[in-house]
Amino acid sequence: MSTPANRYDTLVIRGATSNEVPREAAGGEVVAWSTGHALAEQFPLEAFVQELADGCYEDDDMDTIQAKASVALELSRRQRDHGWLNNEEKSNG
Repeated sequence: MSTPANRYDTLVIRGATSNEVPREAAGGEVVAWSTGHALAEQFPLEAFVQELADGCYEDDDMDTIQAKASVALELSRRQRDHGWLNNEEKSNG
C-alpha cells in the first residue's frame, strides 16, 4: 500500500507588520513561503511554456519567439508585484 502524499496549503497574508515567518500555522509546520503575488506570477510563464510545448511557435523565427518570451517574463514580473492584472493592464506593459 502506498503512502499518501503530503498535503500542502498556501496561506496569503495581507498587511503583515513584520518580515518574520511563523514556524507553525493551523497545527502544521510552515515549510515554504514566498513574497508578493507568487501565484499570479507563474501563470504567464506557464502559458508560454505550454504554447511552446503545443508547437504554437514552430513557424516563428527565433527573434519572434524571444520577443514573446520577453513579453511573458515582463507580465510575470508585473503580476508578481501587483497580482492578477486586467486585460488593459496586461496590454499596457
